[in-house]
Amino acid sequence: MSSVKVQPKLFKPVTHVVFDLDGTLIDTETCYMNAVNRVINPCGKELTWELKSRLVGTNFANQCDLIVKEFQLPMTGKEFQQQLHLTYLDLIKNVPFMPGAERIIQYFHSNNIPIGLCTASVTESFYIKVKHFGDFFKQGNYFDVIVIGGGDPEVSRNKPDPQPYL
Repeated sequence: MSSVKVQPKLFKPVTHVVFDLDGTLIDTETCYMNAVNRVINPCGKELTWELKSRLVGTNFANQCDLIVKEFQLPMTGKEFQQQLHLTYLDLIKNVPFMPGAERIIQYFHSNNIPIGLCTASVTESFYIKVKHFGDFFKQGNYFDVIVIGGGDPEVSRNKPDPQPYL
C-alpha cells in the first residue's frame, strides 16, 4: 500500500482582524431575546427563533413594528419599542463574553496583530454593554480602532452596509 503525501495548505499570515461586537464578542443576542420575551410574556407570547431570524437586518423600529403585528400585541410599535429598550438596557449591563472571545482577542493582542472593533450599536448602548468589562473595550488597550456605527458622524450608512468598515 502506498501512502499519499498531502501538502499542507499554506496560509498567508494574519496581518490584522476586525470583530463585530454583538453576538460575536459578547452575548447580546440572548439578552435581546430575553428582553423581548420579558415584554411579550405577560401577553402570553414568546419570541421564536424563526421570527428572530426574520428580524435580522432590519432596524430596531421595524423590528418592534413586526413583533407587535406578528403577536397582535395590545400596544403600538412605539410603545413596544420603549418598553423593549428599557428592558434590554437593564439586561445588557452584565452581558457575558461569547465563548472563546476574550481568549482570541488576547491571543491576537499578544502576537501584535492589530485589532479593530466595528459595531452597529448606538453610542449609549455600546458603553452600557462594555462598562462591566472595565478597560477591556477601551480603545488602545486591546482594540486599535473602534467604530461605533450608530453614533459615529462619519458613518452615514450603518451595517450591514460595508461603509463602517471603510
